[in-house]
Amino acid sequence: MKLKTKTYYFIGIGGIGMSSLASILLQQKQRVCGSDLKENANTQFLKEIGAEIDFDQTRDTVPEECTIVYSSAIKDDHPQMQFAKDKKLQFLHRSDLLNQIMQEKKSFIVAGTHGKTWTSSLLTWVLHVADLSPSFSIGGKIKGLDRHGVFTDNNLFVAEADESDGSLTKYHPFGAIITNIGDDHLDHYESADNVEKAFFTCIQNTQSKEHLFYCGDDPKLFKIHQGVSFGFEEHNTIRGCHFSQDEKGVIFDIQIDKKCYPKMRLHQFGKHLASNALGVFGLCLKLGVDANVIQEAFCTFQGAKRRQEITFEKKGLCLIDDYGHHPKEIECTLKAIKKRMYPKRVICLFQPHRFSRLEAHLESFALSFDAADELLITDVFSAGETKRSVDQMDLIEKIKKRCPRFVKYISRQDIVPCFQKTLRPFDVLVTFGAGDITKIHTPLKEHFDIHDPKKYNVALLYGGRSYEHEITKLSFANIEKGLSDQLFNKTSFYVDRENTLPSLEKLKKFDLIYPVFHGFGEDGTMQGLCEILNVAYAGCGVKSCAIAMDKVATKKLCKQAGVPITRDVSFFHQEWKMDRQKVIEKIEKTLNYPCIAKAVFLGSSVATKRVFNQIELIEQLDCIFRHDKQALIEESISGREFEVAVLGDQEACYIAGPGEILTNGEVYDYVSKYEKPFETTLDVNLDPQLTKTLHDLAKKAYRAIGANGYARIDFLFKDNQFYFMEINPIPGFTAISLFPQMFESAGMSFENLLNKIVQFGLAKHHLQYAKITL
Repeated sequence: MKLKTKTYYFIGIGGIGMSSLASILLQQKQRVCGSDLKENANTQFLKEIGAEIDFDQTRDTVPEECTIVYSSAIKDDHPQMQFAKDKKLQFLHRSDLLNQIMQEKKSFIVAGTHGKTWTSSLLTWVLHVADLSPSFSIGGKIKGLDRHGVFTDNNLFVAEADESDGSLTKYHPFGAIITNIGDDHLDHYESADNVEKAFFTCIQNTQSKEHLFYCGDDPKLFKIHQGVSFGFEEHNTIRGCHFSQDEKGVIFDIQIDKKCYPKMRLHQFGKHLASNALGVFGLCLKLGVDANVIQEAFCTFQGAKRRQEITFEKKGLCLIDDYGHHPKEIECTLKAIKKRMYPKRVICLFQPHRFSRLEAHLESFALSFDAADELLITDVFSAGETKRSVDQMDLIEKIKKRCPRFVKYISRQDIVPCFQKTLRPFDVLVTFGAGDITKIHTPLKEHFDIHDPKKYNVALLYGGRSYEHEITKLSFANIEKGLSDQLFNKTSFYVDRENTLPSLEKLKKFDLIYPVFHGFGEDGTMQGLCEILNVAYAGCGVKSCAIAMDKVATKKLCKQAGVPITRDVSFFHQEWKMDRQKVIEKIEKTLNYPCIAKAVFLGSSVATKRVFNQIELIEQLDCIFRHDKQALIEESISGREFEVAVLGDQEACYIAGPGEILTNGEVYDYVSKYEKPFETTLDVNLDPQLTKTLHDLAKKAYRAIGANGYARIDFLFKDNQFYFMEINPIPGFTAISLFPQMFESAGMSFENLLNKIVQFGLAKHHLQYAKITL
């Protein structure tokens, strides 16, 4: 609606909702004045486009003739409100002004206890990309447009409907998206039933039920029997399915009736956002927007300010700002960020918003932060409320009863200096709150633009008593060079063939130990030492390293996990010494010649050979028992030999490869690995479905031994069947090693691979010894 030219005076003009409306009035050539307590980005922008703003909220700054615009945050005893009453000036609540502006346009509101701003921003963005040029008034600036209030000549208007003061019941939109109904703002509504009634009134007020979309997964909205439901559960009219999340965002399919819209991509994180996007998709489709245009808009949508907003991402450090202030939205957002950033350490800083909300949801808040690795809580942002019996310390005590080492209090003035000193590479700091907590990001960004975060002190150990002693030197040299000097202080310790270790007191002072051993040291011994020292370490843990070095135990576990293995016979040296003939008979009864004879506990195929008759078998077993205490005899399969690289833990795995060893049917032993190496290739010419099968088997094998670091997993392939061979928990990092090459081919640089290995090591240690380190 084009308003008659007049003067509007906004009390509290710098607020996100008020500044949006002020911006729209200025675009309509109205005179806009206002006041606020202090300047911010919103008031600066408004002044640039013509607003007259005072930072003095006394009576004298209000014009003699104007319409007063106010929000529910402005109380009757405010001096400017009293002046306006004395002068009998006209008053407009901000919701009434929005109603006036939306008149004569086809309006669409987005309502819900949480998710409104992001959803209304996405809806606006899709309509913008579709060249429909909507007007909009939203409680957050849309990235890419950098505006939150725009008025155009076109007919569509998108508005975020605020439920905090019940004003959403005033609107009679043409259509709507309702994301959820939660028990919030009980200081206004007094009961959860009243919250629900307000939303149902809003639903009834929606003019076109064909343009009413609601989340059918929400237990309260599930009761609606009008409009169009969306969500991931089976009963919804618009159903999301095949949801997944990677480092770039979320991917999901949309099913409507019998038609599928596949591979929708959003560059934000969390299933809750994908759910809200379903409502946007349905409404835009109903408005005639082509599905391909919607998909393109989803993919190019950058999000809204203060909604999972990355404010700084350099030097391994990431700062994220989020407006979340309700338990459920914090829980969902934090889980999404943790899943996205894993295995990085996620530090959550929470500023409770309003004493009344904290008091009403104290129990729920205590359960909202479980996805964080560390939690700091600062003073309540009162938003004008007087202090009540419950404050931030009560929340801290609630959380401490469940997780005593997880949470601590930090005063508002200590936040910036604390984080400037203690944040480290691979830290993710997430701030939550609707108050002024966002302001800490500016000084932190300025500090880390100039200064590096505190580096990690890393000890690299290599060498040791092993047949692969010289190979560890080659792996170490590449790893030491590849670890970033910007992120790590590196100290190297050579372990001689007598296993002479550095001082344990020295090692205890490091943040992380990086063992580079093949054979000795990858068998759980060095990992056990790190556990005793209570120092984080790179690579798999004690148990998985010990199992991986035991080829017999590994094969048994893999078989139980459904990974195909070759037939075999195993026995100890004592059995061989006591009755050779009995052992030979057992082998020849189970297997045919040729067969593979190998040591159970040695790495890099030391003492491994294909034998063609009993004489060769006896010679090889005598050789094995000069080096090892147990032997493994396997059926010989002349097929292709593949390696798969796995990085991660039981929570998340990155898989790369396969690479192929071009053995030409020969045995891949120590000589053919390092002295006269076979050719290798990453161009394996393997059917995509077979590659997927191989990756799935590698993941099963990795998880079967409880691996939690990185490993190379080897397979034989013959007659369309893969056979597990072995797991190497510290694979080679030499110039010819396939492990780093496979990840490089998959798009992960050598430096990033090493960073991930360190991150998983730190995460493993933190999980085991969780405590506040800031």
